[in-house]
This record gives sequence, C-alpha cells and structure tokens, in this order.
Amino acid sequence: MMIDKIQYQTPYGIFGKLFDGLILKKHLTNFISERNKILKELAENHQK
Repeated sequence: MMIDKIQYQTPYGIFGKLFDGLILKKHLTNFISERNKILKELAENHQK
C-alpha cells in the first residue's frame, strides 16, 4: 500500500492562487494518476 501526501503553497499572492486554480492542481492530479497507473502495471506484472 502506498499513500501520497502532497503539500504545497504557491507564491506570488493572487497570481499564484490563480495559477494554482487554473493549472497546477489539474497538473498534479494528472501526474499522480498517471504515476499510479504505471506503478499498478509494474506491480501486477512483477507478481506473474
């Protein structure tokens, strides 16, 4: 079992918050999801 714990804070006040809301959260979510798919495939193939 693996647990991801990501904590971050964007700098630059309102501009950072806009960037976070428009781009960064989606990017991090996609990154973690894709990484999890790859890890799952590797783990399942290793068990065979």
